[in-house]
Order: sequence, then C-alpha cells, then structure tokens
Amino acid sequence: NMAVHVILGIGLRASPALVSFCSFLFKFLSIPDDEQEKLKILGAEKLAYVLHNSRRLSQTRFTILMTHFVGMEYLPAINTEDILLDTLPPKFSKHNKVITIKFNNGFAFILTDPFNAELLYILNKMKPEKLFIASHDTIATVHKTDIKKERELDDLVSNINVLFPADLTQSQSLSLEVNLNVSPLILFVNKLLERAYILDASDIHIEPLEERVVVRYRIDGELVVIKQIRPRHLINVISSRIKIMGQMNIVERRLPQDGRFAYKDYGSEPYDFDVRVSVVPMNYGEKIVMRILDKKKSLLTLDKLGFSYKVIGAYRKQLKAPYGMILHVGPTGSGKSMSLYSALNEVNQTNINIQTAEDPIEYTMDGISQMQVNPSIGLTFDNALRYFLRQDPDILLVGEIRDRETSIMAVEAALTGHLIFSTLHSNDAPSTIVRLIEMGIPPYMISASIVLICSQRLLRRLCPECKEGYSPSASEKKLAEVSLGTNVLFYQPVGCQSCSHTGYRGRIGVYELLIPNDKFRRTIVSDNISTELLRSIAVDQCGMITLFRCAMEKVRNGVTSMVEAISKTKDYH
Repeated sequence: NMAVHVILGIGLRASPALVSFCSFLFKFLSIPDDEQEKLKILGAEKLAYVLHNSRRLSQTRFTILMTHFVGMEYLPAINTEDILLDTLPPKFSKHNKVITIKFNNGFAFILTDPFNAELLYILNKMKPEKLFIASHDTIATVHKTDIKKERELDDLVSNINVLFPADLTQSQSLSLEVNLNVSPLILFVNKLLERAYILDASDIHIEPLEERVVVRYRIDGELVVIKQIRPRHLINVISSRIKIMGQMNIVERRLPQDGRFAYKDYGSEPYDFDVRVSVVPMNYGEKIVMRILDKKKSLLTLDKLGFSYKVIGAYRKQLKAPYGMILHVGPTGSGKSMSLYSALNEVNQTNINIQTAEDPIEYTMDGISQMQVNPSIGLTFDNALRYFLRQDPDILLVGEIRDRETSIMAVEAALTGHLIFSTLHSNDAPSTIVRLIEMGIPPYMISASIVLICSQRLLRRLCPECKEGYSPSASEKKLAEVSLGTNVLFYQPVGCQSCSHTGYRGRIGVYELLIPNDKFRRTIVSDNISTELLRSIAVDQCGMITLFRCAMEKVRNGVTSMVEAISKTKDYH
C-alpha cells in the first residue's frame, strides 16, 4: 500500500515518518512540550513501553494508532498453526521481531515497527503477499514459544478429537473410563504438567469457554496463556483423565472435587513433584486448577526471602518467644507457607518438639513431625491441634486458620505455653485483629496471645540481564521518599531471552511486620477499635513499616520496578 511504499522509498531516512507519528500522538495525548523532546528520541518499541507504563496508552491501542497512521493492517492475535519456520533465519526473526505466516497462496510477514525502513526494504525484496502489524507483546509471546513443541501438542489434540468426537452416544459415554487410557490423552496431560514444571509455574488453569478451552500457567504470579484447545467438548475427557490421576469420581460433574497425586506415578522418571487438583463445574464445563508442589525445592533462609535488615532482626527476636501466636497473612499465593517453613527451619533443634498440621504438606522437613489433615474423615485443623496437645509439643504449626473452632484452639494453645505458627487470609497486619474478632475470639485473648503478625506480598524481580536505569520523575521520587534534588536511578523492565521477554525473572517478598506493644494491646480490648486506629498506632507507636514503604525500598535498590511495586501495594501506603 501507499504508506508502506512511502516509508520504503525514503530508505534509511525513515525517522521523519516516526517523528511525524510522534507529533500526531503527542497532540492526541496532550503531552507537554518539555516531555515531548525526551520521547521523540525513543524508537517505536520504547515509546510504546513508556506510554504504557505511564498509563497514558496501552500497547494495543498504541499499535492500532500506529497501524492506522501508516495505513497497514493490525493483527490482534497470531495462530501458531499458520507460522512458517523456514522463511527467515530464526536469529534474524527474533532480533527484528518478525514472524512469517501462511497467507493465501504464499506468505506474509508480521512486524512491530513500520518505521524501520531498512527492515521493510529487506522484507519487501522477498515479495510477501502482505505485511501486518502486531503489538510487541504479541510478537514476543510467539518468539518465546517453542513452536515445534506447540505443534506436538496440536497433533495430540487432533488425535484426542478423533478418539473422542463430540457426537458420542450415551452408551459410548458410559465406557469413557476405559477409553481414557488412550495414549494421546495421557501424553497431552503429561506434557502440560511437565512444561509447567520446567517453566517453574505455580499453577495450571484449564478453563472451558464458549468455543474453546484455555490453558494458562501462573508464572511469577502472572497468568500466561499457554494453549487454546478446540473444540470445547474435549474439556470432558481432559477433566476425566485428571480426575483418574487425582483419584476422584469421573462420573460426578455437578459438584466440586479435590484431589492430589504424585506425578512420578504417571509421568516420566526425571520429574518428581506433587500436584494438588481442584475441579469446579462452570457454565461451559469443569474448570480445573492444578497447583505444582515441588518437593525438591530447597527452603530459603529468612534473609533470602526479601526481609530488610531491620525487619529480619525484629522477626528473629520474636521467634525466641516462649509462647504466643505468630501469624502470616495475605492472599493466596503471597508466599505465606514458604515464610513459615523458613521460620520453622530457624527454630528447628533436636531438643524441641515441632508438629505441624497442613493441607497439603508442601515441603518435607527433617526433624519435624508433619500431618496431612483430612476433613472428609473428621481430621480437621482444630481436631489435629487437640490431638497434638497430648503429645508434649513445644511449637505447633497450623496450616491455616479458617474457622472459629480452629482459631479458638490455636489461641488457647498459645496461651498455655506453646508457640503457634499459622496463616490467615486478611488484607494487612492491623486488619488481622479485626478479622480474628469477627471470627468470635474475645479481644482479651487476642491481646494476650499475639506475638507477631506479618503481612506479605510477592513482587516480580527485574531481570538482571536487561533491566534499564532511568531518572525518576518528581512524583516517583516523592512516592519512594527520595529527596527531589537527589540524583538517583530507578530501573524498569525491558525484556530479553533470559526472562522470556517479560522483563522480570523470579519474585521477592515485601513484608509488613506488626509487633504489638502495650498501647496496641490496650487498644485491642477497647470499645472503639477499628482497622484505621490500629494501623495508626502500629505505624506511630510500634514502628511498623507498611507494605508500600517496604516495596519502595525494593524500588530504590533496583530490585523491582515502580509499576510493579505500586500495582501490588498501592492500597497499603
């Protein structure tokens, strides 16, 4: 089309076209003149990233505007089945962010930067049927996907569809359990599990939608789409196969079910991990969520979890308490269990009897007696605590305080000479007190038993290979408590092969440590208690450092980005 030929025609002098697009974009976004000068020198990719991070324009919207400006066609998604692998050298494709796909009777190229005149000239010489534009994230996702392995999964899905067509009769459906032992289905489920383990995913989500089934992995706390399966009816046989592995009832599709299995009992020898399964009926079929429990994962010491020097000293001091309750609070997946295991590891000695009641047992620890609770036979957390108290314990760990019975038992044990570790779902440390009162525990018992409350979140670490320094704005300095006149560098994600083009690799904890003093304990038993009052006293009188301030310390140290810190802790300033 005309716009492409214009850009190609000016050869290496394509920068004026980008400048022209920038002028249009800055006017569209009403960006101040002084900021425009800094943005003009960026290429299209970095410009999209900066505008996205400053919440002015999403990457998708940026790509669409750029596509309209140059007169090319926008491609919102790329079907991996259409990708051609041998048209361009792999290194050239990855470096220039280009993908080749089948189109009509020939091929087409998908790229991210229509202002790269040299690249357009090279591609145009190969006479493609068409040139498309896609967002940087879309191209990066394809490049970090192993297409050959993806096609192997596609072949398995096709074979499963042949074996289990949508028009099965009722009599054929009754023999489903026998048919589920067919090889393609076994291989498909095993490969999903093995890939999740290799990518260090914590969870696998298999979710049926109206026309397809979406498979997502939770990697570093973020859900990433791994596979889209068509047709949707295959969710039934996938679900049944996973139910067999988890020793669940494959006929029951109306009620939620939970299960667990060791992968080594079903898969290949090198992989040794446990899987916890939850199956819940939804409107288009059963949604399956599997949690990967890596038994070989080594326990981290407290100082490697992300505790600051000041906080870890206070935490270790409280671990020496003769009795009381130590609580770790936060949402699911915030690292509470790992923190508790690390704390237990510090106090684990041969002269101390430590017993745990867990659901599930995520890590096996030498020298500690661990119990798997089983509510279906009456072995609940509160019953486990009751039995443990007859076994001369010094320290007890209760996997989670879920109800009034467990909370009462835990508090009573803490008040009778035992050190209790447990977790609770609450937003932050001060609100945990209110949550316990709502569960029916008398305030005087809470006041007397609490030794320490630690609220926590996990932030993604910036990839050390590609993170990029920049001078923060005045507002960013203010948030991070840096003097406006100070020259300082903050860091932002870029993306490289080492981090699968996400800009982040691994996670680190941020912690809000509340150690009650006498005034705080008196406030708990007062009549006018509120989360806001407790938070104010915790910060002013107990020296509590909030989650937000702890996250800002990680930003100042270049461990994470400002965007990541704000997104995870902005409500806990």
